[in-house]
Amino acid sequence: MRAYAAASPRTVISAPRLVSYVTGVPLEKGYVYSNTNYILAQMIIERVTHDTYADQLMRRITIPLRLRSMCDAPYTCPAAAATRMPAGYFFDSAIPELASLLGKPVPKLNLSWAQGAGGIVSSLRDMTTWDRALYQGDELPGKQQRELESLVSKKSGLPISGTTPADPSGFGLGVGQAITPYGTVWNYEGETYGFRVLHLYWPNSGLIIALGANSHPTSDQLAQLGLSAYQILQKAGALPAG
Repeated sequence: MRAYAAASPRTVISAPRLVSYVTGVPLEKGYVYSNTNYILAQMIIERVTHDTYADQLMRRITIPLRLRSMCDAPYTCPAAAATRMPAGYFFDSAIPELASLLGKPVPKLNLSWAQGAGGIVSSLRDMTTWDRALYQGDELPGKQQRELESLVSKKSGLPISGTTPADPSGFGLGVGQAITPYGTVWNYEGETYGFRVLHLYWPNSGLIIALGANSHPTSDQLAQLGLSAYQILQKAGALPAG
């Protein structure tokens, strides 16, 4: 799939075709992050609703939350959106299949290879609005909220009730929880071949730090940058109480 994306970066790929690339691939044990699972979830949404994933995003999230900059690329993003975006660059030398992309700007709105696993384009403001609604229970009924935040340990792959200093990193249904020097945070970092976006949410105070970068490097330091931003705010006395 990576080799295909490098050779034909502007080709629009269907969800069933994406899933076909992993047909027959052996399952791994323990905790393993899987983009394919998000594509399968997208296909389930479309089967159940008899509607497109992009339209469901608009109806259930974008319109109710008044997210003016969020769209599903390339399906609902206007072409003009690309003019407002910085160029994104790929610098990850650890992925040999994408060597032809090194140091070059990638197509901004052709994310059909990502779809439900990361095809959303948004401003940080809109993303933060959605994050707050999600974590504060305004997006899901209580039972689904609890399922969203049910964790497995990244270390053992087993269910855990919450992260601890001995087991500091867990993952739920598309969100992560981690123990940091500045308390327990919910988090997620998404990336494409030219962009990265991270949010960090502190439930005790309601603080959200959102960061975006127009690069895909070999060594990713975005999480450390987010914690450094927290430290700066802390020293400046600019953090909410709690």
